[in-house]
Amino acid sequence: MRAEAVILGLGMPGGEAGGDYMQALSDSLGEFGLELPAVSFVALDEKEAEDAVRRALSRSLLVVLSGRRGQERIDEISRKVLARSLGKRLVLHPEMEEKPTLLPNGAKLLPGAKGFWLEHDGRYIVWLGGPPEHDRAERLALRDVIPPELARALSRGRGRKFSASRTIRCYGVNERDARGLLGDISVQGGDMKFYSSVEGLDITASARADTHEKAQKLLLELCAEIVRKVGDSFYGTDGEKMQDAVARLLTERRLTIATAESCTGGLVAGRLTDVVGSSAYLERGVVTYSNKSKEELLLVPAETLIKHGAVSEETARLMAEGIRNNAKTDLGLGITGIAGPGGGTAEKPVGLVYIGLATPDGAVVKKFNFPGDRAAVRFASSQMALDMIRRYLIS
Repeated sequence: MRAEAVILGLGMPGGEAGGDYMQALSDSLGEFGLELPAVSFVALDEKEAEDAVRRALSRSLLVVLSGRRGQERIDEISRKVLARSLGKRLVLHPEMEEKPTLLPNGAKLLPGAKGFWLEHDGRYIVWLGGPPEHDRAERLALRDVIPPELARALSRGRGRKFSASRTIRCYGVNERDARGLLGDISVQGGDMKFYSSVEGLDITASARADTHEKAQKLLLELCAEIVRKVGDSFYGTDGEKMQDAVARLLTERRLTIATAESCTGGLVAGRLTDVVGSSAYLERGVVTYSNKSKEELLLVPAETLIKHGAVSEETARLMAEGIRNNAKTDLGLGITGIAGPGGGTAEKPVGLVYIGLATPDGAVVKKFNFPGDRAAVRFASSQMALDMIRRYLIS
């Protein structure tokens, strides 16, 4: 049976940026009633790439070829490979006078110069520049770039089912409990898939119907039920990160925050500054790794450090209160723990972390024992810290 669509990523990163980008393209195919069997990452090798394109063209209605934005060599190779696979010459495109570019003969530019498309023997090929070089890429959907003419061609077909999907991102609920909460949801044509990661639990909701509009309506109903059932554990959709949710809430409430970190080494502040406009809510972030720095910068008494230790509930509370008072912010965050691989004891093992949050309502400290290596403990600590901030802001 011929597949309806194939997405090929040439020389694309297989990490977060490439994965998010390709997943968004994959999800958007359902809006045109197309089924996608798989997404493939192709090595930066002309012969291997050409073989992959030829195989895709032999069995698909639509082939999406994506490279890496800002990488001229990858773009050049992918255009050359596509032209050879189609048996077409590369010619200068008349609409690209300012920056002469060779495109396969017959290619038409996509709106916004996102790439180009062409028809060949009843098949359609879309070439995209791909995600940018930086780690975080926008979740581009096909509907945002393809012209109406191509959209109509892709949507033709009697009896075709259209699908729509969205990922509901949760933190603080595991898959077993989520399945229990969502077990009685029944939406005709709807489906749910679960995926656990260090960022929490992703629930991908999908819906199928005989029109795109009906599929979207069913999807909205299903997502609304999921969000209602998981409650405060819900923090975002699709590619939204925990720091995006916290940033949005801080901005909406016009609140500021300062952070004092030990074992996380500034990871929380770094994640907050990943979000554009972070200067509106993040006043400062300090890494107080040594006892001396905790005393001098956060006014944690030496007696507290001696009596309770740097990794303790008391120290985490004073760190959060100290940074809040020094920075004169609405919120103050303090994190101290043992990330490993060494430094742990029977009383205070590797993975032990205390997170304090100081607010106008007082300070709260929570104790955690995170599994994994140093990187895992650090990330889990930052994710939990951001979630503590988020839950305070929605309470």
